Amino acid sequence: MTEYTVPATEMRLFLGHAIMAATWGDSRFIITRHGKVIAAIVGIADLQYLRDRDGDVLKYPPPPPPAPAPEWSLEWLREIYRSGQITPPAHTAEQQAVQWELAAEIGAKVIRGQDPRA
Repeated sequence: MTEYTVPATEMRLFLGHAIMAATWGDSRFIITRHGKVIAAIVGIADLQYLRDRDGDVLKYPPPPPPAPAPEWSLEWLREIYRSGQITPPAHTAEQQAVQWELAAEIGAKVIRGQDPRA
């Protein structure tokens, strides 16, 4: 197996040839940028060998479970609004109804000339 180290700027000039050499020949290409290794071009046989050898080691861990959704209530949404934070988007009809209820309260206070965050 022949291994070549090539700067990314030079690899742009002969990328097609490098792919062919890795696929049909016995070449590997290590690509660098500013002297640091950033990528490699290897043939599919090399890749399959690495996958077989490493098994589950190369797999990423499963993503963490989503955080539990907050309890949507008018009081909870009102508190978020009063603290000056952005209210979260509604994803269900029930959540949208709570948002509309808060919007109606805010609108009524604005019409009466009151501070809507009070």
